[in-house]
Amino acid sequence: MPSAATTSPPLGYRPSLDGLRALAVVLVVGVHTRPRLVPSGSFGVDVFFVLSGFLITTLLAEELDRSGRVSIGRFYVRRALRLLPALGALLLTVTLWALLVASPQTRHDALREVVAAGSYTRNLTLWAHVPGPMLGHTWSLAQEEQFYLLWPAVIVLCLRPRRNAHTTTAVLLAVFVIVTVLHAEHVRGPGSILIGRPEALLLGAAMALVRRDHPSAWVTVAGSRRSHAATAATLCGLGVLLVISMIRSVGEIDSPAFTLAALAAAALIFGLVSLDGRGPARLFTWRPAVAVGVVSYGLYLWHMPALRWTDDHLAGRPAVVRIGVGLALGVAATLVSYRLIERPALRLKHRLAPGTSDSAHPDDRAFAGVAVAPEMS
Repeated sequence: MPSAATTSPPLGYRPSLDGLRALAVVLVVGVHTRPRLVPSGSFGVDVFFVLSGFLITTLLAEELDRSGRVSIGRFYVRRALRLLPALGALLLTVTLWALLVASPQTRHDALREVVAAGSYTRNLTLWAHVPGPMLGHTWSLAQEEQFYLLWPAVIVLCLRPRRNAHTTTAVLLAVFVIVTVLHAEHVRGPGSILIGRPEALLLGAAMALVRRDHPSAWVTVAGSRRSHAATAATLCGLGVLLVISMIRSVGEIDSPAFTLAALAAAALIFGLVSLDGRGPARLFTWRPAVAVGVVSYGLYLWHMPALRWTDDHLAGRPAVVRIGVGLALGVAATLVSYRLIERPALRLKHRLAPGTSDSAHPDDRAFAGVAVAPEMS
């Protein structure tokens, strides 16, 4: 186990990272409601992926550094209690709607979507063309869940002993490059095994290991060169992400754009963590932004079914009416899910499987959000 002198300080809860989640989910909702305004808002998913790789790897590495081991069972319990209750509520709602209200053909398609989403296989080509768009967005959840399933074992094998950490980081970066090149060669085309962007998760994981081994590079003092570099990274990352989200219309396979989005997200994360609420990072600590970030998981889950339901039931009404009603339903479902399902599950998680800085770790955004966003409590 490394000495205290060589261990990076705990990341702790960073409100700015909830602000970054807010930006990501706004981009995704934007492309599903106003594609002409945000034609490539799907890049918000890349932000989620890079951030998830960074936070999960940080959580695992901190536990390994602190205790010399990683409790994989406790990790799975924590992930299950964080993710499954809200998803289960969504799938139950869609199932009841399909059985009680939908037409026979729509019912068949919706139930197939429920199976694909509930089994976390929506990103496999077996389910890639499941009819019906109500739960199509769960492909990204499937990719993350598969990452959660495998990654703890990789961390345990690669980060013990600590002297292998530099090699692990280098290998991760190399794999990021290789997967990106394969993506560019259309390996994830019609004959591929997976649909998704695993390189973004790998990039986030590599960033976490870089921070672990070079913590001083992530600590800045106002007015220092490092502070200026972090400010530049934040502004450049934000600018690139917004520009490519608004001016490109990206198909399923457009590797350079996806790679650029992942790199922009990485620059944003580095800048926000290094500045820790100073300079342009203050934009991401704005209370409404943090509040949206706190409930971003539920908003990501519910917005698509709500929009599709209003499209079906308000056909012929002006688009502004359909979108307005759909967003209102999605937000209402998100808040109900957060209050009645997610927060109780998070409290249970912290009792059954406590971890480092339980109420303060950035990965526990909804539980920690009670303190930083009281209007949501």
